[in-house]
Amino acid sequence: MIPMPVTRDRVEQRLATHGYRAVRDTGDHALYERQGDRIVVPLHSQELSPWSARAIEWSLEARLGRGWLTEPADASPAARTSARRHALASVRLNLVIRPEPDRSAWNAFVVEEPRILTFGASIAAVRRRATDAAEAWFADAAAVDLLSHLELDAESERWIADANRPTPSPARATEARRQLRLLGYADADIDDLLEEHPARSSGAVSEPG
Repeated sequence: MIPMPVTRDRVEQRLATHGYRAVRDTGDHALYERQGDRIVVPLHSQELSPWSARAIEWSLEARLGRGWLTEPADASPAARTSARRHALASVRLNLVIRPEPDRSAWNAFVVEEPRILTFGASIAAVRRRATDAAEAWFADAAAVDLLSHLELDAESERWIADANRPTPSPARATEARRQLRLLGYADADIDDLLEEHPARSSGAVSEPG
């Protein structure tokens, strides 16, 4: 359970204790990094909302341990300020893409900063819009790289996996397309879903609970 209130200073102290340093500071947000692992910390309010505090803790629990945000920290305010001096040339983020239950639209959010979110009528459209939304957020970054994670229901995943078996089979691919249409997917999205997607996951990347 997160003690309330959780301040931005508390988060910065805990991150500094675990070896994270701020490599980019926009004034309203700081990007902290340790050995390629990143997290965005809101700076625009002294106290974080309960959800944002929980999201930050949840995002790093696998690496720092459960409850890491409540551990003591020794970093001084001067050290934390010094750590936020240099901006990144580029930003690499994880993007979760999920369909509406009736497949009428696709929704997307950035794992590291779930307030970067958008939607679109197709997978291709939501990817384009997500890139635009992230670039709007990180306005002074040279580039924004989004690694997509498609989260689908088990039945959809089963037909996609069946079509993408190592041994090609036109019959399997045809049946997979037919079943995906019956599930409500548009042809353009089926084309995208049946391509190789190493980043696709089912439940592996999700919102904090």
